Amino acid sequence: MTTLAFFGIVGWIVYFLFFEEIATMSTNIHSVETTKSVNANQVTQIEVHTDSADIHITPTNNQEQIVATLTGKISDTYKDRFAIHMLPSGDKLQINIKEKKKWAIGFHINNVQVELQIPQKIYETLTLKTNSGSIHGDSLQIKKLVAVTNTGDVRIKNISGKTINLQTKQGDVALTSAVATNTKLDTESGNIIADFIQNENIHISSISGDIKLREIKGSSVIQTKSGDTLFKQRELTNPISIYSKSGDTEIAATNVPAVQFHVISKSGTYNVQGSSLQYQEQTPHRLRASAGENGPVIKIESDSGNFLFH
Repeated sequence: MTTLAFFGIVGWIVYFLFFEEIATMSTNIHSVETTKSVNANQVTQIEVHTDSADIHITPTNNQEQIVATLTGKISDTYKDRFAIHMLPSGDKLQINIKEKKKWAIGFHINNVQVELQIPQKIYETLTLKTNSGSIHGDSLQIKKLVAVTNTGDVRIKNISGKTINLQTKQGDVALTSAVATNTKLDTESGNIIADFIQNENIHISSISGDIKLREIKGSSVIQTKSGDTLFKQRELTNPISIYSKSGDTEIAATNVPAVQFHVISKSGTYNVQGSSLQYQEQTPHRLRASAGENGPVIKIESDSGNFLFH
């Protein structure tokens, strides 16, 4: 058999398997639904780890049990791949979604999530970690929340606590209606959206994603390389520091009784609108100006990014 004939036969086999898989994958979908629970009386610390499964966490009126339910659709090839392991130890509960590694040719459906229902109370720590899954949480009371994923999104709303730390590399981060002491939102290529946040300090960073903020109370530090930043406030009452390389920055405020601007850029431009501004320094790439007395400092530093305030 010649080399050309051999590769021709192999090509036909791969072609047949490829299209056979497409033709049959819609009929080989398996529904996943597995539930496990543990006593919740002593638990004040919870850790959840998954590889690809999404994490959804919500409070429940059931004060006796913490319930983990694994649901979704999956190809028959992987129907026995997932398992829930709940490991209580004193006041700490660790939940692992184990995934058996399998290899197969063709397309396979893998859309699985773990739904975690926890009693309504104040928890010391909640740690949520996944590799490629997304993380969702609603109506939580956590002194310290840490949510980390590599390629998934992190979306948390209606939360109160002391420390909130949301991280992803390629996904988006969204935080809505939060009360905390310290907040950290971090992504590399995804976007960040934060609305109605009350805290003492918030640190937000992105490499190439855009940042959109609305009604943030507390000292804000924002870092980005090429992403743009949009900051909307009804009233400016707290200091804002924004560091950017090439991304543009826009701050829009309705009521500005007093404010101080410190703007430095290597090649970017600035446009600060305000009839009562008093200028201490004004050059094409530097601005020091103020309005009113003892207003919050708005500090903008960039390489080539532009700045607009209105």
